[in-house]
Amino acid sequence: MMEKWHFFNQMFLDPDELLRFLDSSGNMQQVDPAQVRLAEIKVNIRASLRMRSRQFMLQSAPLIFQTFLNPVFMQTLAQVNQKKVNVESMGRALEDMTGYRDRYGSFFVPLTPQEQQMLNQPSPQDVIRMQMQRERIAGQADIAEQGQAADILKSIIERTADAMAQPDTEEDTGESEGGGSRSAD
Repeated sequence: MMEKWHFFNQMFLDPDELLRFLDSSGNMQQVDPAQVRLAEIKVNIRASLRMRSRQFMLQSAPLIFQTFLNPVFMQTLAQVNQKKVNVESMGRALEDMTGYRDRYGSFFVPLTPQEQQMLNQPSPQDVIRMQMQRERIAGQADIAEQGQAADILKSIIERTADAMAQPDTEEDTGESEGGGSRSAD
């Protein structure tokens, strides 16, 4: 079609009138019609190639995203290759594939300071897990303390039992060194 357009330009251009057009920077340019008549052009329209590429990418995007965003893949990539997945770039590719950005804006927006602060806070699951761990440690300390108290009580009982099992001394029985009992004066 573009070749036909050029053919008509060659046939019907007024040879005495300069052609005026705006260039890419917005400046007015003039071209001699003889240059247009003698020009040989080759047109290559790649829009269909881009459309096919876009369609292929849209069909394969779920598999690509599922693979790249897999936690095991991301961890292996980081450990083996010391690299990470650029999620924002993947989002831009998705925007390009769908044409979303052109119509509605970007998928990605900067975090607000409040959102950044919330990210630094532990999740509710982590808070519960830490609280349960503290309670478990406190319970273990109570059990250990009770065990120590039981050991002390057991030691006291054993010593008392040992002391009761030993024969009575003279002071305990009330006898004096003279061998007799004391008389009341």
